[in-house]
Amino acid sequence: MGHKSNSTNKYYCPRCQAQMIKTTAMNGHTSTHWWECTRCNTYFNDFKPMSHQRAVLEDTHTFILNAGGYGTGKTTTSIEAVEKHILITPNANILVCAQVMSQYQQTFQRDFESDFPKAFVKQVNTQKAYVDFKNGARLIYKPTNDVDNIRSYNLTMFVILEASEVVPEAYVQLKTRLRNMAAAAYVRNQNGICYDTEGIPIIKSN
Repeated sequence: MGHKSNSTNKYYCPRCQAQMIKTTAMNGHTSTHWWECTRCNTYFNDFKPMSHQRAVLEDTHTFILNAGGYGTGKTTTSIEAVEKHILITPNANILVCAQVMSQYQQTFQRDFESDFPKAFVKQVNTQKAYVDFKNGARLIYKPTNDVDNIRSYNLTMFVILEASEVVPEAYVQLKTRLRNMAAAAYVRNQNGICYDTEGIPIIKSN
C-alpha cells in the first residue's frame, strides 16, 4: 500500500516514493479508491473495510452470505471481492446477476465502474453485457428472471444481488457452473485471506 503523509494528506508510491494521484475509473471519472504512481505505473486501493465488511472479505467458507441492513456497505464489499478476484486470477470468469437487470445496473455495475481503474480494462461489450480485462479475466452481467440465461457458463466466481428475490432454481444452476479452474492455482494463506480457491459464490441480500 502507498505511504500516506499525515502532514500533506498525500500518498507516496511504496516502490519509488513518487507522489500518487487518483486514477481514472472505467466511467472516465476519478476513481473512488484507486491511486496510481506518477512515475512507475504502480497502483493501489485505499479501501479500508469496516469490521463486518472485513469478515466477509476474509471468510474462507465455500459459500458466503453477504447480508445486512440498508446502508451497511454490502455492495461495496461485493465489489471489493470481485476486484480482488479479477486482479489475482488471470482468465477468471465472473458472473454478477440479479432477478432483473436494473438491480445490478443501478447498484453494483454503477459503483464498480466508478471505482475500477480504466487502465486494467481491455474492452467493454455493452450489447452482450460483459467486460474483458487485460489479464484475460471477464466480468459478465445477467438477469436471472429466466434461468436459461445462466446456463452453460464456466465460472470462477458468481455474485447474486438481492438474493431474496432470485428463484431457487437459479442458485442451484449457478452452483453447478463453478467449474472453471483458472483460480485453482491460488490457495488461501495461513490467515485465511488474499487467495482464491476453485470458485467463490457470494450471495447478497438485505
